[in-house]
Amino acid sequence: MKRLIFDELLLTSLKEKAARRVRFHPEMTIVKGGNDTGKSSLLKSLYRCFGATSKVNGKWLAADVKGLLRFTVDGVRYSLLQDGDCYTLFDAQDSVIRQCRSVTNDLAPIMSDLLDFKLLLVSRQMDLITPPPAYLFLPYYVDQDSSWQKNWMAFENLQQLSNWRRDVVEYHVGIKPNEYYIDKGSLAQLQDRIKEPKDRCAALDAILKDLKHRLQKVDFSYDIDAYAEQVKELLVECDGLSKKEEKLKDKLVGLYTRKTSLEAQIEIAKRAISEVGKDYKYASESIVTDAVECPICGASYDNSFAERFEFARDEDRCHELCSELVVELFDLKSDIAQIKTEYDNVQNELVRINAILNYKQGEIKLRDVIESEGRKQVRVIIQNDIAQVKALIWGLESEIEALRQKLRTYDDSDRKKHIVEDYQRSMQSFLHDLNVENLSPKSYAQVDTTIKETGSDLPRALLAYYFSILNIINRYGSSAFCPMVIDAPHQQDQDIPNSIQMLEFVKSNRPQNAQVILGVVNTFGVEFPGTTITLTAKDHLLDEDCYEEVMLDVRPMLDKSMQAGLSASHELQLTSV
Repeated sequence: MKRLIFDELLLTSLKEKAARRVRFHPEMTIVKGGNDTGKSSLLKSLYRCFGATSKVNGKWLAADVKGLLRFTVDGVRYSLLQDGDCYTLFDAQDSVIRQCRSVTNDLAPIMSDLLDFKLLLVSRQMDLITPPPAYLFLPYYVDQDSSWQKNWMAFENLQQLSNWRRDVVEYHVGIKPNEYYIDKGSLAQLQDRIKEPKDRCAALDAILKDLKHRLQKVDFSYDIDAYAEQVKELLVECDGLSKKEEKLKDKLVGLYTRKTSLEAQIEIAKRAISEVGKDYKYASESIVTDAVECPICGASYDNSFAERFEFARDEDRCHELCSELVVELFDLKSDIAQIKTEYDNVQNELVRINAILNYKQGEIKLRDVIESEGRKQVRVIIQNDIAQVKALIWGLESEIEALRQKLRTYDDSDRKKHIVEDYQRSMQSFLHDLNVENLSPKSYAQVDTTIKETGSDLPRALLAYYFSILNIINRYGSSAFCPMVIDAPHQQDQDIPNSIQMLEFVKSNRPQNAQVILGVVNTFGVEFPGTTITLTAKDHLLDEDCYEEVMLDVRPMLDKSMQAGLSASHELQLTSV
């Protein structure tokens, strides 16, 4: 089992020119501070770097905080930069491994490979996907807003997958290993692949049956009126496609013109990063305030860029502006690729229709070919096609059955029973340690149970459950074991003895080799190993005095991310040509 360790989190707001650097101890880190000092925002930002979001306040969102998380997987260092909805993964040398603009489609498969998270689930669109990182971190993060009310609910947007709970829990605790879900995914892919040949076989069978009936009384007489009507329909369709082709061409011209303008704006912004004063003078003197002329076609456009550039007077705002322009250019090139694909499809359809029109001229000769081939030859061709498709279906069905038999071998009732009993023993012991005496064993009998308690007993019962699950994962799980992040265990008006007991419990029952990050208002005199980070400033987690020092590390990563975005948009443009 791999081990994920959080090393360092750098948070920065270019808008507020404030930042913070937080270094985590490999064993235990206490984040201590009063209400509204930013404990929760800090802890949530760890997971925001992975695209796993939970509720944050509007002020934090307005600051547009960027996060750079440095972490290790079995001692190998990586960095993950979160800039809005863009996520960039770096290696130990700070070279870009991959930039992702979709958590589900891009980031999830990468983190799945890195952290051995091989679970596959069905989306609401009935696609088999690797779940986003939130589902990997669910058992490890106790969020102060929701996790002390209900288990397995630390993150937002979990509803994007249907009926995920049992599969996710059983996967994490090791009832089904990684190999089960890999084979399950392969089975789903084979079942999807077999649909097309089965449909084709059914269609061919229907055609053959129909031909046998029709060829017994077929009349090859040629209907000239029908021929003329078919040609007329094709000409009408061709005319409509030609008009659509012209409209798409006009759209492409407009988009390419906008692209040229954006690229010119990016070039100005990039120069401004190193020569702010010089480039600003150039922009204000060379570009009029209300319009800018396209250097390619000479057309005049509203100079919204000049208004935006007015505020980009320092290097960091130029970074912000450049990032915004790169995102806009990326989206624009996506639009170009989409319109170009539609344009190509229309052109291909025009070629097809013109080919049919040419073919129609010789269609009467085709009648003679059909007559010469005869009824028997037509049947032989279709029968051969059916035989080939059936052979393909038989091969796929053999593979499917082999995988089904293999999947049955993972249904190890003894292993499941052993894991569940181990979990139940942990729950019973931990509930006793935390002074929860009234929770019935029947209510927590299954690993995916929903803990139901009332009052101050509920947080302690949930804490017992979280640690029971984590200890089981540590013994039987197969994906990487992640840091335990626990936010504000002092909930529901716990009295001081119970609060102390909860903190002592966390300290004493940390799974072997696990990293723990604990956010608290008060430690009540409990001494913890590792590091304590104390937050004191009300509503100011980020510090203006730390800004320049943190940006020395963050700025180069932002530059590399921006360059990766430009390269990606260039590749997208090439694929659309």
